[in-house]
Amino acid sequence: MLVLAALIGLLIFALGVAMVLSPTTLRAAAHRTIQQGWLYWATSFRVLLGGILFNAAVHTRMPGFIKGLGVFLIATGIVISILGEKRVESIAGWWSYQPNVILGVWGAAVTVFGALVIWASL
Repeated sequence: MLVLAALIGLLIFALGVAMVLSPTTLRAAAHRTIQQGWLYWATSFRVLLGGILFNAAVHTRMPGFIKGLGVFLIATGIVISILGEKRVESIAGWWSYQPNVILGVWGAAVTVFGALVIWASL
């Protein structure tokens, strides 16, 4: 289970690096996910990742942080599913108008979260 948690951390880390290095590519990928009907698959994947982190938390160096992150992923996956494609698309549209600097700062924060998950899992 710890290996899966570390892989999730690596995925989060890579997403953060992508946000820092190429926010326009990430914007395009988010829009494709919503427009091509992948939103519910993506939210299901998010809930699955959250469940894995939640279950692995007791075996990590930072169980409270990992468990909290797992709960956050599960909750956001459920909320996104409830909001529906139209509302999520409007939220994504708002994010797409943010300057690259703002997305870069968020990307740096996501990178740190990913690194913490990796460190806590190994």
